[in-house]
Amino acid sequence: MRDEKVIQIRPVIELIDSDGIEKFQNDTLRPILKFQSPITQRLLTGSNHFLQMLEKINPEDKKAYEDTVNKYVNFNVVFKNRLVGIVVGFFTHDELSFYMEYTKELNKRIINMQIKRFVDNKFPI
Repeated sequence: MRDEKVIQIRPVIELIDSDGIEKFQNDTLRPILKFQSPITQRLLTGSNHFLQMLEKINPEDKKAYEDTVNKYVNFNVVFKNRLVGIVVGFFTHDELSFYMEYTKELNKRIINMQIKRFVDNKFPI
């Protein structure tokens, strides 16, 4: 019952068919990251340390913003783990089993995708 509800609340994202980790990324990670975007965005912008880092850069400089986000996320282990947990908490049982098999690779993808989402939210195309 929980698995069905978790899947129902995810946004549908139309992507090219793939397999393995790429399929998991497209079918599971992307919809969860999109669904959780308001929460993760609030966590980032609610951090005093992150805001202090932003004061040192030009707010219109996309590259500087991306570098700052990247540095903040990758050097703040608590924040990084929180981002991963926000995604993992929306896995089904089967997805969790797959995640546990490929944790290291999937954590990297989660963080990289989340950083890209942070930047894209600040500088929409």
